[in-house]
Parts: sequence; structure tokens; C-alpha cells
Amino acid sequence: MNNRGFTFVELLISISIIGMFLAFIVPNYRGNQDKKALSFGVYQIKDDIRRTQSFSSNLKKFDDILGYPDGYGIQFYQNSNSYRIFADFESGRETFETIYLPNNIKTTDEESNAFTLFFVPPYGEILKDGVPDSFSPDPAVITIRIGADGQTAVVKVTSTGLLE
Repeated sequence: MNNRGFTFVELLISISIIGMFLAFIVPNYRGNQDKKALSFGVYQIKDDIRRTQSFSSNLKKFDDILGYPDGYGIQFYQNSNSYRIFADFESGRETFETIYLPNNIKTTDEESNAFTLFFVPPYGEILKDGVPDSFSPDPAVITIRIGADGQTAVVKVTSTGLLE
């Protein structure tokens, strides 16, 4: 009699080999996803800082009612998954856009993460928390993390607008 197919032992060995491969691949895949999400969060913050500075340098009109602001700023919060870009008028600040960080990424609990970068037209001079020369000598630091105890990344902004 010609039996075709696999024995039970052959199937068990094949399934255990596949299981061992998956045991190594799945954790590495998840770690890479976290690294990519964190890198994207850093890129997004840097891009939004540059965009905000550009709004101020180009004197972007906020809307037809309020007109041109005194400058634009970006405000970061402690332990938050969002930050906001705002236009500053004599009557107060108007939120231009709220940006949410991706994939369980938040700023850390450090007090240094709660600050505002303000860009003064026409050259986009940078003020931290609205104070001139507030950067000397240290740059503003934004620390983000993924998950509760996960990896962290840092964005630094110098007084000249250099992003590190």
C-alpha cells in the first residue's frame, strides 16, 4: 500500500521549527517598529519647529479677521502625546494647529519638557518661554519616549535655531 502524506511526528517537528523561527522574529519586528515610530516622532517635531519658524519669517497671515500675528510659537507639554502651534496676537494666542505624536509616543515627565518656543518676525528670532536670551548657554531639550518604560529620543533646539 502506498501511503502519501506526512506522519504525525513529521508535522510536529515542522511546526516546532516554525515556532522557533517566529519566537526570534516577532520580538525583533516589534522593537524595530518602536524605533521607527520614535524616529518618525523626532522627525515630526523637527519638521514642525522649522515650519513654525517659517510661518514667522514669512509673516504668514493667520486668517482674514485677525490678520498678521506678532509671531508664531510651538508649545510643548509634560507627559503629553500632543503639542500645538499657535499665532500670537496682542489679544492673546490663537491655536493654529494641534499635532498628535504617533503610536503611543509622549513627551517625558521631566519639567524641562514643558516650554514654548516663540519665533519673532521678520527673522524668526527664537525665544524660549517668551524670554530673550533664555537659551544661554543650554539648548531647549524635548525628550520623547515610546510606551511607559520604553526607548527615548531627544530633540535639541539651540538659540540660533539649529536642531540636533
